[in-house]
Amino acid sequence: MNKKKIGFFDRCNKYGLFIYTAIALLSIAFIILAFAKYFLHSDCAGLLFWAEESFKQGRLYPKNFHYTTVVFGPFYNFFLIFAMFFTKNEYLIHSSGSVMAVVVLVLGFFILEWDNKKKACIESILFLIPFGGIYNDMLFYQSAYVYNIGAITIYLICFKTLLNMEGKTVSSRRKGIVYALYLFIFIWICASGLSNVLQIIIPSFFAIFVLFFLRKEWDFKAWLKEKYLIKLIVWTFIGTIVGLIGYKVICAITGFNNVMLNIGILDPVEISNHFFIVFGKMWQLLGVEATKKLFDLVTISNCIVMVFAVIVNFVIPIAMMKRLKEIENPYIQYLVVFTQTSNVLTMFMMIFCGYAEARYLIPMYMMNIILCAAYIYEFHFQEYKPWKNIVLAGILITSFTLNAKYYFAMDYHKFLNGNTMKTLFHPHTEDKVVKKVFEELEHRDVHYGFAPFWRSFSYMMASNSRIGFAAYDATKPTVPYYFDKNDISNVQYYGVSSDLYKPELHTGKCFVMIESGKQLADAYYQLAVDSFEVEGMKFLIFDHNIYEYPLLRAADGTENLVIQ
Repeated sequence: MNKKKIGFFDRCNKYGLFIYTAIALLSIAFIILAFAKYFLHSDCAGLLFWAEESFKQGRLYPKNFHYTTVVFGPFYNFFLIFAMFFTKNEYLIHSSGSVMAVVVLVLGFFILEWDNKKKACIESILFLIPFGGIYNDMLFYQSAYVYNIGAITIYLICFKTLLNMEGKTVSSRRKGIVYALYLFIFIWICASGLSNVLQIIIPSFFAIFVLFFLRKEWDFKAWLKEKYLIKLIVWTFIGTIVGLIGYKVICAITGFNNVMLNIGILDPVEISNHFFIVFGKMWQLLGVEATKKLFDLVTISNCIVMVFAVIVNFVIPIAMMKRLKEIENPYIQYLVVFTQTSNVLTMFMMIFCGYAEARYLIPMYMMNIILCAAYIYEFHFQEYKPWKNIVLAGILITSFTLNAKYYFAMDYHKFLNGNTMKTLFHPHTEDKVVKKVFEELEHRDVHYGFAPFWRSFSYMMASNSRIGFAAYDATKPTVPYYFDKNDISNVQYYGVSSDLYKPELHTGKCFVMIESGKQLADAYYQLAVDSFEVEGMKFLIFDHNIYEYPLLRAADGTENLVIQ
């Protein structure tokens, strides 16, 4: 009797991958709760303030709220609203919301891969690596891109479910529910930002047509017999149209008019430059950084990440495309084409349109790790061979090394001394500069003022909104951040309610924060009744809201600016 060969993970622990996934999840949860507050900046506040306004008004899209570069789809804000039932601490709300979002995304991977939970483990482990820098900021700290990952995962779950229903005995009612859910999800995706058109909508159409071709090649009459694919095309088209109309309606309701959107093709020289920049951005996204020593933990992790990034983002996707016709599972075929199309369009946007920012590669990376897991189990683990364990061992070593690097890089002594988690509930007390600012303002009974953007909302969060910090543009405090420089009447603000800027809601004393090395118009210094400095930052105190001083409005050229 032949004994079944047992693989490495089975020999060590039957549930080894699951245990490591749980450890990785707990590690990220700890990192968010313990360290996120050190990295929260003004950009992080937009989603928090949106959730707070929704909580107050009982509206998904609250009145008077202005968004940032996009009207995000509702996802992360639900977790923030849930946290608000238990605490008013804005740092704790933000951090606990991020933890809940990460947990839900991992659950999403397991729902997506219900037929192979080890694939879900691989996807989760790769997602939960604290690469550092931009990756941690966008997914774990700021959590701006958890919506994008959630949208992709939910969409793939629905699509896979529909494919798997075909050819099986399923009640019409159940099919109708799944198709309705698919339609709803697609509308939700389309109505949540134009970037989804590029990264999800267009790739989905193209991938479905490729499935037609793989089944019947150029026999168009035979295409008509692929009824389930025709249904998918129809429902996808309906969802797209309704979703895009919904997006226009949402923009009209919210008053969103993105003044920063400027899409065009660059000149050839810039395109050539961006071609190489984009590849550097890929490494930057995953935490590769300059080092001063050739042999240290950072250098080792850099080498691991660079090799890892090339394999995940290029080697495996290309290998999957080359073996596309060998794949029998239509969902895997679809996934390969969908992912590759999305990758190409993302790269096109970054190289040819100039959107060479590392954060735009996050959806591409997440789809590639789903593809990576599919590749491992589609071609490498159908049968056991000892060398194949090297693949999984490499993934675990990469994850463990980068986790170790992150903990060594952080000031973990703060946690050991009992300060890190304690200050989660009193976030500003550890930052002596912020604490001093609050003490000086409260001593003067000033609870509202104006500050440069990167100080404003981060300070406001640190005060749990006890002190209002309205963000101003450049060196003109009466000009809100962000406004249309071509039309000063088109005030967009940025990630905050316009109520923060209305003089009638903020009467009495106010302050203006001036960054070290910056200078305002002379009128500001002349009209100030008091002032103080903290670490080079100067604070001017006024008896009234600065919008009530015609001289200041004239100095900034905003006499006719109407705060809506």
